[in-house]
Formats: sequence, C-alpha cells, structure tokens
Amino acid sequence: ASWVVAFLLINYNGATAPWPSALTALDVRTWALVHAVSGSLFAGGIFTTTFLEWLVFRSPSRAVQVFWFSSATKAEAALVLPGLTGLLVSGVAQAWLTYQCPIKYAPLYVKLPIHVLTLFGLWWLLTDLTTRDAVNDKGKQLRRQGSNLVSCMLLISIYAIMVLKPGG
Repeated sequence: ASWVVAFLLINYNGATAPWPSALTALDVRTWALVHAVSGSLFAGGIFTTTFLEWLVFRSPSRAVQVFWFSSATKAEAALVLPGLTGLLVSGVAQAWLTYQCPIKYAPLYVKLPIHVLTLFGLWWLLTDLTTRDAVNDKGKQLRRQGSNLVSCMLLISIYAIMVLKPGG
C-alpha cells in the first residue's frame, strides 16, 4: 500500500514527467481500456460483495454468515485490490498523457475522483475493518450495512464526476 501512496504523491504533486516513465509506453486508448476494466473490477467487486453481504445478514443460518465473513476478504483481495491498482495506475497514465502535467494541474474532473477515492479509503479503514467480525453482533451488522451504503455512494459519486466532468 505504501508504494501506491508514493506513486500518487509523486504524480499528483510535482513530478516533471510521469513516474515511472513506463507510463508513457502505452497510448491513451489502451490506458482507457485498462481503466474501464479495472474500474469494473474495483467498483463491481464492492457493489457485488455489498449486495451479497446484505443477503447474508438476512440469512438465519449462522454457518452462512461465518462462511461469508471468513471468505469475503479473499474475494475482495482477488477482485477489488487488483482493480484499484489498475484504476490508479491507468488514471494517472491517462492524465499525464492527456494534460502533460502533474495531476494537481489537471482539470477538476481528473483530480476530484482521486480526492473522493482517498475519502473512500479513509472511510473503509475506519468502518469496514472494524466491523468484519459482525457475525454475532446486530449493532455491528447495522454499522457495517451503513458503512457499505456510504461506500457505494462514494463510488457512485466518483462515476458521476467522471461522466459529468465538472470543471472540464
């Protein structure tokens, strides 16, 4: 995770060229495809696991709930984390290739999704990780469902920014 933070800080704040320079090896259309696929894995994984988790909470079977909470993190790691990585790398590459500047100088619709994604990450750290053991605790289940709902709304806002392009 620390390499992602370094990657974003270098490319956001003041590099004079994209880092690493290999980001320019592909054209914008190729990076756009990577971005679309990665975004689908990332957001699709979150929306799908949220939906499934809501169904699991409604299940009267404790075994189903235990199974879900022991395996959901594996599914998230297999889909969501690679999707997020591809999303960030491809987004930064597209921004550099299109605007030839650090992201902080790019249009608002380019940098605002990164800000919302940062907020999403902080929200996830504070709420998702602390409620992963919600099997036996109805209060934690409700907090987790609320956390999932806010997470999905943050993702929808990122998509809205990318489609509506405010400041563009």
